[in-house]
Amino acid sequence: MNARRASFRLGRIWLCALLACACAGAAGLDPAPASYTVGVEQLQYNGAPNKYDDYGRAVLDAFAQRQGYVFRYVPLPVNRLFAAFARDRTLDFKYPDNPDWQKALRGSRQFSYSTPVVSWVAGTMVLPQHKGRPLAQVRTLGAILGFTPLPYLQMIERKEVNLVTSNGYASMLNHALAGHLDAVYVNLDLANDVLRDELKAPGGLLFDPGLPYLRSEVSLSTLRHPDIIARFNLFLQNERPLLARLRAQYRIDDAGPIPADQ
Repeated sequence: MNARRASFRLGRIWLCALLACACAGAAGLDPAPASYTVGVEQLQYNGAPNKYDDYGRAVLDAFAQRQGYVFRYVPLPVNRLFAAFARDRTLDFKYPDNPDWQKALRGSRQFSYSTPVVSWVAGTMVLPQHKGRPLAQVRTLGAILGFTPLPYLQMIERKEVNLVTSNGYASMLNHALAGHLDAVYVNLDLANDVLRDELKAPGGLLFDPGLPYLRSEVSLSTLRHPDIIARFNLFLQNERPLLARLRAQYRIDDAGPIPADQ
């Protein structure tokens, strides 16, 4: 009987030892990286569902790598993106964002915005033969649904300009190329990418600096993680050599003039 008790006691000791070793081994494993969703405009994919590669993405990926995060990008149409981010709160972050965009929908929510990641030009593009025409001759203006043509708002409200919206850059630019629109109000970099890569019509539409345009600064925003925005701001401040290399790689010049002929 004593032998049986001793054997049982020894078995328990070995079991405890094995459990202790297992716990120690588990404690030594690297924890899974924190994963976050970043809502991005579907327009950024330029017709390629699995391709989202621009300066903003490169900066966000570099930050995530430094911090040990995983950023999962969720492309959505502009209006659905804002609804998912601000109303439904199904996204951790939104990029690009600007506090002046869709102000009426932001309400009293406490958004946190990073310092600007980059600036871009939203401007008016026209057929080459129409460049230099007076503003009064712009009667139909194309714009992406959810992308507000701020410099034209008063003209639209006075019905001096008829706003025609589209869900995608390619279809809108095709209408302009065919002469069905007098002009389009667009993100110039994105529009030129679509003209060149998707529509095979580089230079088919030109930026007209004589018509309304705006330079906007864009940021990373969140409702959930102001602490991560603070870390991102430090990254932008401390990693200037890296950002300079990325600007050169993606041909970004924040201090540059308004673009001339494309």
